[in-house]
Amino acid sequence: RTTVNEELLIQAKTEFKTTLIAQKNEWIHEQLEGLNVKECNAFWARYRRLFLGIDENFIGCLENSLGTVVHTDEEKEELLFETFFKGKHLENESFDEDHFQDMATQAAAMVAKPEVESERSKED
Repeated sequence: RTTVNEELLIQAKTEFKTTLIAQKNEWIHEQLEGLNVKECNAFWARYRRLFLGIDENFIGCLENSLGTVVHTDEEKEELLFETFFKGKHLENESFDEDHFQDMATQAAAMVAKPEVESERSKED
């Protein structure tokens, strides 16, 4: 990894987390607006069951390409990242060239797209 890309990844993760929390809080506020105490209690019970039941939302052990079983969350995260975000699941597979070119063009356009913040400053 390059230092610049790592910094951009950290920045993107931070922005995502901040946005996620803000949107979640806005959604909760909208859901609770106008509810009585009983309805609020029912909402929070349902919310806790859906979003805080972390113990039941896990990924079991995975097997890497060497046949080694991956146990820790860090190893699983790295394996999934390598597989799906770096395209390792496509290495030994045939891939439609037209689709590949279309995706490459779209990806290049996203990378070349000016940042949203700079677009906003131009509008002001």
